[in-house]
This record gives sequence, C-alpha cells and structure tokens, in this order.
Amino acid sequence: MTRDPKEAGIAILHAMFGTEYKKSEAEGAFSYLDEFIVERFFGELWNRQELDLRTRSLCTIAALIAAHMPDQALRAHVVGALANGATENEIREVIV
Repeated sequence: MTRDPKEAGIAILHAMFGTEYKKSEAEGAFSYLDEFIVERFFGELWNRQELDLRTRSLCTIAALIAAHMPDQALRAHVVGALANGATENEIREVIV
C-alpha cells in the first residue's frame, strides 16, 4: 500500500466505487473539500489498521442514517460496503 495519502485514498475509492470514480469538477472551497476527503478520510483514516474496510463501511452507513444524510451518499456507501465485503443482510441490519 502506498504511503501517499492522496494515492491511497484514490485506491480505496476505486476499490469501493469502481474505476469510474474521478475527481469532481468542483472549484475553490469545494475543490479543497474534495481533496481533503480523499486524502484525510480515505487516504489516512480508512487506511488505519484498527478496523477493516467492511467494518468502516458499516459504521459509515450507520452514521449517515443517524445524521439524516442525503440518499445519494447512503446509496454510494451501500455500494462501497458491498465492495468491502459486507453482506446485504449485514447492511440491512445496520439500517434497521
């Protein structure tokens, strides 16, 4: 695994969401936020060894539901959770 947070984050995003993942066209502050998420969340946080990606995905789904986040974010993370090895039944239980 690479040590560069940006490369590591992009690798995780590709594994979770497919190679069609690409950097957004956002500019200014939104561009910074996109890069922050890729580098800090996926490149650093999601690469920590204390939890596996499956568990992180299930926790993310729970957090998105608790925070009443947009449906699009939840749908994306369900796809990511499946890619990270979570089963449909596990995802259903987290949602319920």
